[in-house]
Amino acid sequence: MFAVPLCGGIVYAVVKGMLIGWTGPALFSGFLFGSVIAIVLGIPLLLLGDRRFDEFRARHVVSGLIQSLTACLLVGATSWHLWVMSVLGGLILGVLYGVVVRWVERLPKKMGTPLRTRWGAIIAVPLSGGLTLGAAATWYLASGRAFILFFLIGGLLGVLVGWPVLWGVERFLRTDLRYIIAGMLSGLLIWLVPAASSFLAYPAASPTGVPIWPVIVFVFIGLLSGSLCLLFNWLAERSGYTKGKD
Repeated sequence: MFAVPLCGGIVYAVVKGMLIGWTGPALFSGFLFGSVIAIVLGIPLLLLGDRRFDEFRARHVVSGLIQSLTACLLVGATSWHLWVMSVLGGLILGVLYGVVVRWVERLPKKMGTPLRTRWGAIIAVPLSGGLTLGAAATWYLASGRAFILFFLIGGLLGVLVGWPVLWGVERFLRTDLRYIIAGMLSGLLIWLVPAASSFLAYPAASPTGVPIWPVIVFVFIGLLSGSLCLLFNWLAERSGYTKGKD
């Protein structure tokens, strides 16, 4: 499921770079827009296709075309050139996702361990990230209007960062604290993205001038998010919802 927003973000970033130039803001905004479209539209289409049209091999290509054309409508495209690029992007998206899925399905055989994660964890990760970041932003900005925006941002970060980090942690740890560990690692990785760009832009800068409190804040938010995720999974297990389910 993580491959859906990842592939969508990569394809739309490349398409936007081809259209307006290979700049950092263009690639980032294209990746973000493609990831959001893939989460909102691609994941439901994936679940529907796997459930109703499992024998239809081109279902991922059809899903990619639907996502691409929907994105084209949202941006108000009127040029035939943009529509052609949208169709090509949708085809590439469908093919890319199909290749990634085949590779992912072969991983359990190579690793000797099951690859599936319980639905409770899948839902709880973006939900925990959204609630934690939304509450933190509401408290820091002293504005209830900020909750919805930062809830969406936190949910998106939970999908793009939290899912793969939790998947990696679960390959090595079986303790109940793995959700908290994954949350703290996710917070650290999210902080490293802008921090690494600053270090690369100023390689001669002294590290002594870098404040330590942003790292603590990001890791602490990750700690809270992981704890909330652990609570959600505990409640789901107590209610019997996840019993016997992947």
